[in-house]
Amino acid sequence: MAIALVAGFSLFFLKVNRLVSLMQAVQGKMVFNPDRIFDRIKVLFTDVLGQSNVRRKRMPGLAHTLIFFGFLAVQPHSLELMIRGVFAGFHPAAWIPGLYGAYIFVADILAFWVLFGLGYALYRRLFIKPKYLTDGLDARVIILFTAVIIITFHLINAFLMVPAISGSGFNYSRYLTVSAAIHNIFFLNDLSPEAAGIGFEIFYWIHILTILGFLIYIPVSKHLHLLAAAPNVFLKPLQRPRAMITTDIEDEEAESFGLGKVCELNWKQVLDLYACTECGRCEEQCPADMTAKPLSPKRVIQDTKHDLFDQSRIILARDCDAVTPLVHEASPISQEVLWSCTTCRACEEICPVDIQHLDIILEARKYQVLMESSFPAEMQETFANLENQSNPWGFGSDARGDWAKGLDVPLMTDTPDADILYFVGCAGSFDERGKKTARALVHVLKTAGVNFAILGEEERCNGDVARRAGNEYLAQMMISENVEILNQYR
Repeated sequence: MAIALVAGFSLFFLKVNRLVSLMQAVQGKMVFNPDRIFDRIKVLFTDVLGQSNVRRKRMPGLAHTLIFFGFLAVQPHSLELMIRGVFAGFHPAAWIPGLYGAYIFVADILAFWVLFGLGYALYRRLFIKPKYLTDGLDARVIILFTAVIIITFHLINAFLMVPAISGSGFNYSRYLTVSAAIHNIFFLNDLSPEAAGIGFEIFYWIHILTILGFLIYIPVSKHLHLLAAAPNVFLKPLQRPRAMITTDIEDEEAESFGLGKVCELNWKQVLDLYACTECGRCEEQCPADMTAKPLSPKRVIQDTKHDLFDQSRIILARDCDAVTPLVHEASPISQEVLWSCTTCRACEEICPVDIQHLDIILEARKYQVLMESSFPAEMQETFANLENQSNPWGFGSDARGDWAKGLDVPLMTDTPDADILYFVGCAGSFDERGKKTARALVHVLKTAGVNFAILGEEERCNGDVARRAGNEYLAQMMISENVEILNQYR
């Protein structure tokens, strides 16, 4: 047993160490300095232990919750069995009989419900077959692993009810329910001590070896999220969870801007890749995918992770120059995929493990625009309009205040002491539906007696379109122009 445990855990830690090394080998230092610790602990309790994000989908959420808590409940007993395999005299009941009895009672019931969760997971894959759900050998191997661990847990406990097997004096029959039913169905008390001992040993070794096999399999499977999900939730952005990454375009030491290769990811983005459960909820919510565009947020995360693993040797050697670009002719992440994203962030809102999909999509766009000058032809006109007329449609910038004609709306140049500056924006200034909204708001402000004014022709585009399109240089130029104008009026 000691040899099996040492070998199993050694292989597991070697694989985990490689994953951590990849996080350290990508761009930037791996700095772990989270703020608002109590808020983050609260998030762990609500999102991980409370399964709040998972339970948004009723039946799959319930099934996952049953599997999560039942599997978690089994682990202390499995650890106990491992220790007893090395130190035969070890038994927690010798020190805490009442607490151990309460634990084994709860674990026995929770473990049984795991089988219902696994049954629904299998039914969903075989019969419901939602398009967005990743199904394959990997998923079914994990279901099999989990089922074997749970079933052998109950069988081991059923044999432990035989006095000759327990060997500790602890009365398992007093606390077990599901395992007691198995014990009675198979008349285990009628077995000879030798036969009961053989049965116990068989299921004991199946249980332990399956756990060790599962442990070794986790770091290279879709169940990697078992290790990465909780840290990813704990470290998610709290202050501005939907903020875009800004780039210092004046950084003279920067060799490129945006995300061109997987070695240019930061360690937190790599953790995002590890945390993905492949549940497909992001794909289900994505408006681009709904309208048959080539984008699937789930596939972007998975394809990026596969690219990272495929080039892991080069990345670990710190030879970023030799790494293949993220977007190229044969890459599953194509230009069409990147430009299908509407940046609505529905994928991030629904993600049960708080992955920031757009940190990858928008940064990859930024690289394509700033470094490769590669973007849809339609965007060329948009960028030109933004630069020349400060709006995406190309209307004359001198007409920006025309929507307010006849409404007696003051300009900041005429009333610099106004209490409120109404920043209208491009849509309110030029789009017909937007104009109606702007006029309605003016009516509300006037009725409320608010002392306000607008910038009119002085106003510039806020840079949102350029930033979401990856043109960070143009976005920052327009933002700076607005800041300069706003500062004039304090």
